[in-house]
Amino acid sequence: MGSVGNRLLNLIAGGATEFASLFPLFDSKPPRFGFGDSQVLYALRYMASRPVPLITMAETNEGPP
Repeated sequence: MGSVGNRLLNLIAGGATEFASLFPLFDSKPPRFGFGDSQVLYALRYMASRPVPLITMAETNEGPP
């Protein structure tokens, strides 16, 4: 899973359930990953697509993530 996934899961558990609130928090503290929005979205989709998903995502086509 790694530190990226763990950070994302901790943020989600802390209440950041929308991408617009999750993304700014993701890289706000060290260690800094330098990820862009598409890289964070890729990591979220990866966690949602496992045989036993770690998260559930509801995606829309309402512009950029």
